[in-house]
Amino acid sequence: NDWLQSGGGSDTFVFNGAFGHDQISGYDAGDTLVFLGVQGAGEGFDYRQHLSQVGSDTRLEVGDSSVTLVGVNPGQVGGEFVFA
Repeated sequence: NDWLQSGGGSDTFVFNGAFGHDQISGYDAGDTLVFLGVQGAGEGFDYRQHLSQVGSDTRLEVGDSSVTLVGVNPGQVGGEFVFA
């Protein structure tokens, strides 16, 4: 249950195992989200099917964990998502 801040430009955020319910502020479509050993996500996981809008934020559900992109609507989500 962490609060992460993008520093602008292209940032990489790594999530491992049962990481909880994290939030990213300042997310940009040039950022990369990496999920390693996360239950319910692996090669071929289509993150777009697991996005939902919550108020003015977008939540990505990955197994029992989630990442909330603060102030981002689903149409703004891009960048690279890696599931391994």
